[in-house]
Formats: sequence, structure tokens, C-alpha cells
Amino acid sequence: MRIIFVIIVIIFVQFGGLLAQNEIASFYFNVGKSIPSDSSRQALAKFKTQLQRGENFAIEITAIYSYTDSTGSRSINDKLAHDRLNYVKNYLELNDPSLNIKFIPATLERRTDVKNVLNWRRVDVYYDIVHFVQAEIQPDTSKDTLELPVELTKEDFENSPYQEQAQIHNDLRKSIDSNEPYILNISFIPGTFQMEQGSTAVLNVLATYLFQNSELHVIIRGHVCCENNKRASKKRAQAVVKRLVEMGVDKSRLKAIGMSNTEPLVSPERTESDRQKNRRVDAQFITPSKQ
Repeated sequence: MRIIFVIIVIIFVQFGGLLAQNEIASFYFNVGKSIPSDSSRQALAKFKTQLQRGENFAIEITAIYSYTDSTGSRSINDKLAHDRLNYVKNYLELNDPSLNIKFIPATLERRTDVKNVLNWRRVDVYYDIVHFVQAEIQPDTSKDTLELPVELTKEDFENSPYQEQAQIHNDLRKSIDSNEPYILNISFIPGTFQMEQGSTAVLNVLATYLFQNSELHVIIRGHVCCENNKRASKKRAQAVVKRLVEMGVDKSRLKAIGMSNTEPLVSPERTESDRQKNRRVDAQFITPSKQ
């Protein structure tokens, strides 16, 4: 049996406002020094130029943490952590109390358990890239009609004109059978809650799957990296729910929640690649027996 579903999307969806994404910049120090290494001073200078507000964006620093290695006494390291923090704070001209920035000389209490001692001597700057957005979301009309069998055989998969969608279909079924969240292959424009082009394919199949399985409900879960930011994680989950509703999925079957950084895929986050993996949206399926 084959079910044919024609996906209907709204041609233009306009929205505006402030959209933000939490990011982190790290600057490193030589042993016992309160001035960054040569390469980190260059990186800090470049970061400072980026703080200038552009026409459509601004960078807002939310917190600065400083750390030391275990060399020396606790009192010496506490002072060194303060000195490193103050160097970055003064260099970036962040002494205005109205900025509402958290300044935390954390010393040995590292927020990431980095095994390489060279990475212990650092200052982490947490910031939001705030975009002032007035955009139009264009639909992906390359495949307006999606035809997939409810049960996919090996022959169905190999001969499907929509092989990518067929793979997603099979992965969705495996996710439900294993009771594991399905990670949606969705990318967002950096610093916003607007999905990039190419993120539609997985939502097309998900919408079709929900039409084929009317008993299923879905919790769309947003995740962020680095530090607690429940608002940002929920906003991205809500963006996905909004798109599914536009495709015709009953809103009562969908729920958006923000997981903040409570369920990282990679811990500790040592690289930008690690942080990228932790910034994601997934789908948790709720079957009738679990409602």
C-alpha cells in the first residue's frame, strides 16, 4: 500500500525581532602570566573589532570565566585568575556595570575537564550574536510530492526515487523502535533561529511519517552548547514546530522544549566541532502506550 501526501507550505513567512545564539571565545596564557600568549593577543584584538555593532547584528558578552593550572599555591592561582580576567575585561572595555556581565575567576574549577594542561590556562568569553532579522522563508519546492511506502523493503529503498527520504524514513522507524531521540539534520543561520536552505528534507519526511502514523506525538527538543541557555534552545525547537505546523501537522501532536546544555553528545567540549555537535534539535516520539 502506498500513501501519497502533497505537502502544502505557505509561500512567504515573515518574522522579525531579536534572535541570538550563545557562543564562546577562548584565549590562552603562558604559565604564570597574566597577559595572553602572542597568538591569543592577536585573537583578542580581532575579537574586539568584532564587538562593534553592525547594521543587522550586535555581539553581547554575557560572562567571562578565567582559569589557571595547578602550578603554585591556591592563593597565587586565585590572584592569577583575577589578573587574567581583568586583563581581558579591561582590554575589551567592559567596566560598565550596566552591561550586566558575569565575571568569574574560577581558578582550578574548570567548566570543561580538558586533559591538556596547556588548555587550563585560559579565559573563556561567552557571548550572544544578536541579529536584527526581517526575513522571508522560501519554501523548498523541488519535491512537492513525496511518495513513500508505509513499510520499506530493501527493494523499495534501493529503487526509491527519493533515496535520501527513504533513508530518513527508515531511521525514524529505528528511532521509535529503540525509544531514542532522532537527531534532525537541520542547520540554522548562525546567531538566529532561522533554518538554512536544505533543512527541509528531513521535515518533509517527518511530516509525512506523522500523517501515516496518526497515533504518534512528538516532542521537539532544542539543545545548545557551552553553558545554560534554555531560551535559545527552546526558540530553535519552536522554529521546527512552526515549520511542521505550516506543513499541515496538527499542532496538538507537537511540543517544543528547550533542553539547554543538559544532554551534550560530546563532553567535555574541547573543539568547535564538539560544540557544533551539541548544538542540535532532535525529535522524541511518544507512542500511545507512553502517553
